[in-house]
Amino acid sequence: MAHPRWSISATVQGTARFGVLLNVDGTIFNGQSGATGALIQGGSYGIYATAPGTVVNYATITGGGGVSIHGTGAV
Repeated sequence: MAHPRWSISATVQGTARFGVLLNVDGTIFNGQSGATGALIQGGSYGIYATAPGTVVNYATITGGGGVSIHGTGAV
């Protein structure tokens, strides 16, 4: 089974906690190579993963903790 993939090409602003919550195995692409305008922003974390995951970041991820992956993963 292929892992889900999400691509952010604009702005994602979360509420008080997370910009993106990843609770299944998957990959998040923030922007694309050479395009730095994408933004993922959350209060506590820009990206919070409760499952294994991969974050490919070409732009900006902000939050109190930036990116948090619980389990195996890579940024």
